[in-house]
Amino acid sequence: MRLDVNRLLTGNYSRPSERLTVQLFHELNGKKVLEVGCGDGEQVEVFAGKGCECFGLDTDKKYVKIGQKTKHINMVLGDACHLPFRTDSFDIVFSNEFISHVTNTMIALREQHRVLIPKGQLLIKDGNIFCPPTLLIC
Repeated sequence: MRLDVNRLLTGNYSRPSERLTVQLFHELNGKKVLEVGCGDGEQVEVFAGKGCECFGLDTDKKYVKIGQKTKHINMVLGDACHLPFRTDSFDIVFSNEFISHVTNTMIALREQHRVLIPKGQLLIKDGNIFCPPTLLIC
């Protein structure tokens, strides 16, 4: 089940994991946010409506082009194992139903941590319980 970021940010949530997500992202205005594996950017665009500067990264040119045309975020074509951003660039980095699809999850996690500012927030949600990072996060 995909995390419905819009439902979370509007306060219409019910599951404990959703309440936790909202608590993690309670003060959003002015934050710089990156979604890794964003598809066309639908999820991360919700943060733009909350006053965030948003970036979405995906490996699929088709999705990046769609996002560039239809979303109000910065869409970037790139690889989760080699993020094209400077160290300490983002307040929040998240991925949703993505990390279990990466060939080298530990490198992808290191990259996401690298681009976070000190004390930044990293949220990784993935329903594949056999994915090692999902087991570590649970």
